[in-house]
Amino acid sequence: MALLKIFCKSLLGIFLIFSVGKSMAQSFNTDSALAAIAKMKDDTVKVQSLRKVGAKLEETDKEKSKRTYWDAIELSKKIASDAELSESLTGYGIWHINMGLYDTAEVILRSALEIANRGTNKINQANIITNIGNTFTYRTNYDSALSYYLIAIDMYEKEKNYKRAALLYINISSLYQQIHLFDKAKISAKKAVDISLQINDTSAIGKAYGNLANLQYTDSLWDESITTFKKALPFLKYSGALNFIQIVYNNIADAYYTKSGYLQSKKTGIDDVHIDYSQAEKYADSSIQIALKLARPLNLAGAYIINAKILTKLKKYSQAEEMFVHAFENVKKINDNKYYVNYYEGLADLHLAQRKYKEAYDDRYNKDLYYAKLVDENAQDKLQEMDAKYESQKKKSQIDQLEKDKEIQAITIKQKNTFNIFLVSGIIGLGLISFLFYRNTKRKQQIAVQQQLIQQKEIVQLQQEKQFIATNSILEGQEAERSRMAKDLHDGVGGMLSGIKLNLSSMKGNMIIQEKDALLFNKTISQLDNAISEMRRVAHNMMPEALIKFGLSEAIQDYCDGINESHTVTMKFTAIGQGELLEKSTEVILYRIVQELSNNALKHAEAKNIFIQFSQHSKGLSLVVEDDGVGFDTGQITKGAGLQNVQSRVDYLKGNWDIKSEIGSGTSVNIEIPL
Repeated sequence: MALLKIFCKSLLGIFLIFSVGKSMAQSFNTDSALAAIAKMKDDTVKVQSLRKVGAKLEETDKEKSKRTYWDAIELSKKIASDAELSESLTGYGIWHINMGLYDTAEVILRSALEIANRGTNKINQANIITNIGNTFTYRTNYDSALSYYLIAIDMYEKEKNYKRAALLYINISSLYQQIHLFDKAKISAKKAVDISLQINDTSAIGKAYGNLANLQYTDSLWDESITTFKKALPFLKYSGALNFIQIVYNNIADAYYTKSGYLQSKKTGIDDVHIDYSQAEKYADSSIQIALKLARPLNLAGAYIINAKILTKLKKYSQAEEMFVHAFENVKKINDNKYYVNYYEGLADLHLAQRKYKEAYDDRYNKDLYYAKLVDENAQDKLQEMDAKYESQKKKSQIDQLEKDKEIQAITIKQKNTFNIFLVSGIIGLGLISFLFYRNTKRKQQIAVQQQLIQQKEIVQLQQEKQFIATNSILEGQEAERSRMAKDLHDGVGGMLSGIKLNLSSMKGNMIIQEKDALLFNKTISQLDNAISEMRRVAHNMMPEALIKFGLSEAIQDYCDGINESHTVTMKFTAIGQGELLEKSTEVILYRIVQELSNNALKHAEAKNIFIQFSQHSKGLSLVVEDDGVGFDTGQITKGAGLQNVQSRVDYLKGNWDIKSEIGSGTSVNIEIPL
């Protein structure tokens, strides 16, 4: 069940956001095409050709694609064509959407819309409005996204462009699902299907059926979901959409699998269970075949996992083991905790069916471990465990010391008795005994002192270990709590507030309100908008979306872009080297360090420029943050809360850092982290 939800979300992501207004290129040599374009005269044909190549280059060279779009924009200005400038800016904005730079994309698309509004091309205007709505959808600002979608859908229908209207209804349906308005989601999904069938567009029909099937699965209507997914397949095959086809095959297999599991748990329809598992196996095998052609770890991981789970139920254990091996290879590449949870959950079921109870136990443990990373349930437990271990070791050391003290005391008493006996025997015997007593006592004392020193070192080492684990748990707990709170704000509070606003807006049109009450009503809507914006700002600061989706470099670049929008300071970021993939926890800590050092420069240094450089090399990674601010005397530095936070994070990563600064000459912080 959990696995299909993941892939339903993947499918929704593909069905949800369609970028309109780009010219899709056919297969050709882009270098040759650019060389040919350079020889063309400066006119609209050349601009259109540049956009076509720019779209094609997105698949192979994103930076060259960006430059090609920019050349199209500059040429459009040169030939003074508003229509071409608007379309070129639209393509440039969509490029930024695909890179996850949604704020920048919105600014570019608004410029494109302003230019497009000078003309009469309503379809072009609707395309831009749709893409502006897409930027809000990706930023989970669903009420604003819906406002733009509704404007665009009205324009498409008035212009009788029903294909794009159908696709946009899919967007709207998926958006309603996000804010839990499922009845409205179903209405939009059915509209998408009806319009697609009326215009007989195979691509739109396949996507519309896929969206409707996801809704049916959400309602546990597995048979209806399977039937609808199967309706989508021939249309998707006709349009050659391999990625859509693979996901639909995977979802059909998972629907059969989930349905059979439900029947088994309820002990009903047992005769149908084996048939359904066999059907699931057939579609899962087709899913793998297409995933191999696509060669994308995300597609392969999901296909191998569901296939392995189905083979386990069919008692084909050796084949299931092979599938899990392939699944793990791809899960490691995408490094997503959700996939680890599903992988270990399925592997545990296989080992349990094989009566390999120890392996099944280990799998359950690993599954719980990755699940804990998602929900942050074990940070406090780890700290308590270390406390218990420390106290236990400390008590053991005290008991051992008491035993050694008793042993020394017993030896001393025995030696004293021997001394008394020898004393009676004579002066010579007394001298000999005294010598032996002294030597033995000295040796025992030295041993006791050495043992005490060893125990003290062990206790100090354990205290340091405890402090390290505590710091580890606190950092992990802080980040996990930030992530959880950010998700709760976006998905929970954000969805609820958006739903409330939509309902209030709907009520306004159906009610007669007195003028003084209308002012209060509009003020309430405005305050609700402000609350939603403030909530999203806080959530973004707590856990940036770019860091989760695209990694550290994109997150830092996104952070710099956000600061640069203030026009009070210029932040530049450079990433050097393509080293090993970092763990998410390490990326989060490095991002927080950049935030802390940048905030110090902004608040205290009066800097005009801040430079951030991140590089990976064979020995580890380096992070440099420099500013041209007022600087300070490093000999008189006092570490406040901010620098202490940086210190604890660098220590956690087992790294070193150095601050160089002079009054009037800015500040440079260099951090080295070993890998």
